[in-house]
Amino acid sequence: MLTPGGGRGPRAAGGSAGRIPAAAVVAVVILGLVVRAYGVVAADFPLNDGGLFYQMIVDLREHGPLLPATTTYNGLEIPFAYPPLGLYLGALLHDLFGGIDVLRWVPLVLTTLTVPAFLLLARSMLGGTVTPIAATVAFAVMPRSFEWLVMGGGLTRSLGLLLAIVALWLTWRMLRLPTMVGALLAGGAGGLTVLAHPQATLFVAAAGTLMLLARVRSGGHARAAGLALLVAAVIVAPWAAAMVSEHGLGPLLSAGQTQPGPVIGVFKVIGLDFAGARVSQVVPALTFAGILLALTHGRWLLPAWFAVVLLLDSRGGATYVTVPAAMLAGQAFVALVAAPFWRDPPSARRPSQYVRHHPVSAVLSAIIVFVATLDGLGSQLAPDWPGASLSADQRQGMTRLAEEGPEDARYLVVSGRPWPIDATAEWFPVLAAARSVATVQGTEWLEAGTYDRAIEASDELRRCAHRPSDCLDVWGQDWGMVFTHVYIPKGSVSGPLGDADCCVALRASLRDDVRYRVIHDDVGATVFERTDG
Repeated sequence: MLTPGGGRGPRAAGGSAGRIPAAAVVAVVILGLVVRAYGVVAADFPLNDGGLFYQMIVDLREHGPLLPATTTYNGLEIPFAYPPLGLYLGALLHDLFGGIDVLRWVPLVLTTLTVPAFLLLARSMLGGTVTPIAATVAFAVMPRSFEWLVMGGGLTRSLGLLLAIVALWLTWRMLRLPTMVGALLAGGAGGLTVLAHPQATLFVAAAGTLMLLARVRSGGHARAAGLALLVAAVIVAPWAAAMVSEHGLGPLLSAGQTQPGPVIGVFKVIGLDFAGARVSQVVPALTFAGILLALTHGRWLLPAWFAVVLLLDSRGGATYVTVPAAMLAGQAFVALVAAPFWRDPPSARRPSQYVRHHPVSAVLSAIIVFVATLDGLGSQLAPDWPGASLSADQRQGMTRLAEEGPEDARYLVVSGRPWPIDATAEWFPVLAAARSVATVQGTEWLEAGTYDRAIEASDELRRCAHRPSDCLDVWGQDWGMVFTHVYIPKGSVSGPLGDADCCVALRASLRDDVRYRVIHDDVGATVFERTDG
């Protein structure tokens, strides 16, 4: 059997090739849905981020159907250069899901669809019956396969990953049997991926290149691949031409410089940090076992895919690397946990018979699946879970400013959270309809250096959350930031298991500082106005 990577190894311990039972497909999709819906259903507002995207959706609805030149988010005149497919989808479904709730429910639907899409890809690449199911279970419960996708900003991230998986599935099928129809489908899915998310584009480009290296065996393969690339280019060209003619290459070059670098990717591999698990490391352990097994049998594609994704995309690669990681974990699970107890390949149609004949393997399998599922669910209860959502009281504190606050106010929003998971700072410009001087989101599309400077300023401001009010003045002087008001949320800003209240020390110090006076103070937030000009 030709295995991923082009090498010939022993027959995969996953059972003979055949149809995967419908019951198994339904069960694994439901498992993925339950794990993904857990945090979304518990909240009444989009998880974590999405403020920038929601404002872009509003701008698109007001300007559409053509893209506006800039977005009005936070008054920064940010170029509307983001791939627009997810934003068009959000604008289309805006009224159906009730405005902002489009960023709550659509990401959940899209990221759930990645589970059956992954099963198609795993079935094509791994063969057999049991191994693709095992890999899909690993993908369904691995926290990093969904945690950044179910958030508000997951509107584009989840669409990007879904289309990327479909594109790779169609690409693998095209390379197995090169036809014009297959090339058209693969190229179409690839083009839509580019229009959905920039990191998904990088992921498909890297994985597609590796697939070509592993599978191209003739001129027919090469011609099909060339046609697919041409189709993708034709789909992307109208948007790319319009964006470049409006803004030039500056926004794309600025956004492309936001990667932390390959060293971070190396540490994510070494520290088992790619899965996002906070309960156990069972799936990462199986992934590394799968890498060793694959290399032992001369199968290089999945290990190379795993490494290349993290090295090329150290910022968001941990989400995309779950695709090859889950396949490797599925192979290791079948080879190390199930296969040693098989006398014959199990019958997929008679799982009860397999349990009776191989009870030890069945029990071990059940324990591993149970623990891995706890990773997916339990990670959402951890204090460092990035999916905290704004409470109704916190949202009311912002919307009150939109109605009563000064129009020319420049707010310093302080929550003590790192900027990628600071829902307060990202949603404030939308809900309060006011300028937040330290919000990072959107600055990656501005001139080079703006993004890095905004992150450094935000990191410094975060330290002020637990210090006296003088810290804010020093921060403003150091970064040349002028602010007229200070906004401090009340209640937990890091989920139900986080601190009961935000920034107690800073709030108390501002109350005692004669240079500040309270203009709003309710259960959602305290707002101070500077009186020293």
